[in-house]
Amino acid sequence: MVVVAYVSGTIGGALGCGSVTSSSHPMDAAPMPDARDTAPVLDGGDAGPADARDAAPITDGAVDPRPDAATPTRSFDVGYINELSFPFNFTGVSEFMIIVNRGPAALNLATAALDAIEDDSPDVVWTLAVDMLSTTSLPAGHAGGLLSQEANIALVVSGLVSEPLADNTLNFRISFSEFPPVGTDIHAQATLRIDDASVVLPFTIHVTASGTVTLDHAARVGSR
Repeated sequence: MVVVAYVSGTIGGALGCGSVTSSSHPMDAAPMPDARDTAPVLDGGDAGPADARDAAPITDGAVDPRPDAATPTRSFDVGYINELSFPFNFTGVSEFMIIVNRGPAALNLATAALDAIEDDSPDVVWTLAVDMLSTTSLPAGHAGGLLSQEANIALVVSGLVSEPLADNTLNFRISFSEFPPVGTDIHAQATLRIDDASVVLPFTIHVTASGTVTLDHAARVGSR
């Protein structure tokens, strides 16, 4: 039986509003200076206001592009099997992850890449990698990725991922070259990047004595 969970991230911000307080105590009025003392004498001998060009700051016309203020245009969710059980001699599994485009712009699946692969076991050597890239430009509000029959039940049939499928080529694979002892629970994670967005994918992997790979739990996480 596969348990599904939805994990969402909320980015919140608060703006503080300052107050301006004016004093209720009257101030002594200062004498008004004679206009002739403050205004330059123009040609013709008349006193007049100062030339506005004298007070205007001089700039070189450059505009600060403020690239750090640009609003990200890419955002995606990942529906995937985040908890699995592996026999100690099994080498890997694929077809367990699907991408959902949550942003307003199309998502270039060909840019999918993984890094920052970590785990808490000194005895295990594992990788999470793109097994098959896709050239699909994933439309907003659509999903993409290749799923096995069991993963499809856990992710799509369950309703965890309900967006229409627009790609079934993109595929990811977990591979193992060394396993820790049977009975070990491994806590691992990797970062998936697509276009200018990224998401951290946590995994829990149980090492068993025999049998086949089982998909124990499904989750959906969002990019930042």
